[in-house]
Amino acid sequence: MTEEKNWKDTLPDDVKTSSLLTGIDTVDKFWKRILDQHSYAGQSIRIPSEDASAEAKAEFRNKLKTKIPSLLEVPTDDDDNAYNLALSKLGKPEKAEEYALPAVDGFTFDDNQSAHLREIASVAGMTRRQFKNLAKKFAENVQKQAGEVTELRNKDSEAIKKEWGMTAEERYSKVIEFAKKTNAPEHLVKALESKTARASDLLWIHSLMGAGKETSTAAGDGGGNNNNGTAKLTPYEANQQIHEIQSNRNHPYHKGDKLAQKRFMELVAMANAS
Repeated sequence: MTEEKNWKDTLPDDVKTSSLLTGIDTVDKFWKRILDQHSYAGQSIRIPSEDASAEAKAEFRNKLKTKIPSLLEVPTDDDDNAYNLALSKLGKPEKAEEYALPAVDGFTFDDNQSAHLREIASVAGMTRRQFKNLAKKFAENVQKQAGEVTELRNKDSEAIKKEWGMTAEERYSKVIEFAKKTNAPEHLVKALESKTARASDLLWIHSLMGAGKETSTAAGDGGGNNNNGTAKLTPYEANQQIHEIQSNRNHPYHKGDKLAQKRFMELVAMANAS
C-alpha cells in the first residue's frame, strides 16, 4: 500500500471527497493548503446581506476602506462630507487658487478670467482635470469669438470703403462729430471713436445728417478738396460724373484739354477707391 493511500485513508469520509484534496499527493501539501485557507479566512471580509443592520453595513465599509485606502465610496445626495471626500480623492483641490490653468496656443488668461474660472470650478466641486477641460474650452471659445469679430470688422471696413471710397475718413469724422453733438449713447460714441462701430450704424447715422445732399458736382467747391482742386467724391458720384463727361461730346475732355483730362483721371481714381 502506497504512502498516499495510507494517509488519505486516515481522513474522515467527508474530507476524502472534499476539494481540499484536489491535486494533493502528500500530507505536507495537504496541511499547507489547510493553513493557507485558514490564513485567508482570517483576512477575508464577509459581505453583509440585505438583512444586516445599518451598523453592520457601516462596519463592513470601514473594513474595506482599511484594506483598500484608495477605495471610493459613492456618496448619497444628502451627505456633503462624503461628497467632499469623494471629490478630493478624484482630484478636487482644497482651495480655488490651487487649480492650474492649462496652456492654450495663442491665448493668455487675464487675472479676471482666471479668478472667475477658478471660482466657478470651486463652487461646482470640479476636479483638477475637469477644470483644465473647462478652462481650455473657455479659451477656445474666446479665440473663436475674437476671430469672428475680426472677420466682421474687416467686412464692415470693406463695405465702408466701397460705399464712401476716398471720402471715408472725412465722413467718419463728421459722423463722430454729429453723434457727440446730438448726445448719442456713450457706447455708440466710443464705438465710433475706436472704429469698431458696425457699417450699418455708420451709414444710418450719416443718412441722418443729410449725406446725400452734399455738393459734389464740380471741382474746387471748397468742400473736402484735395491738393489738385477736385472735390473728394464717393465711388458712386465719381462714376456718375465720368458717365456725364463721356456722354457729353462737347466736354473739353474730348477736345484734348489737359486740365479736363487730369480731372477725368482723378474721377477714375475716386471711382475705384473702394
